[in-house]
Amino acid sequence: MGIDIVFYDKEGQEIGHTEIESEFHDALFIRNNNWGSYHYLRKLKDFYLTNVTYNRQEVENLIEDFKNVRMFIPKEYQNQVDGLILKLKMPGVETIHCAGD
Repeated sequence: MGIDIVFYDKEGQEIGHTEIESEFHDALFIRNNNWGSYHYLRKLKDFYLTNVTYNRQEVENLIEDFKNVRMFIPKEYQNQVDGLILKLKMPGVETIHCAGD
């Protein structure tokens, strides 16, 4: 169980996907009390209700939220934040859709 993230180009074609796995999600939202300060990140908190699309500017804002929250999560998950940021910065990504189980 996790949050699925699908990447789309400007024509709306799927160009990739990734997942925020359950343990990583817990590190972001359960083991960390600072997530509520990050407007774009907090939209991903609920496994079951998450169903959100971000445009390119919102993706940039989400990246900033991940960068800022990184210091508050356990060290063993910080590399996952870095990897997710790299994926969000992939060339051609115009929108992303995030959905829970």
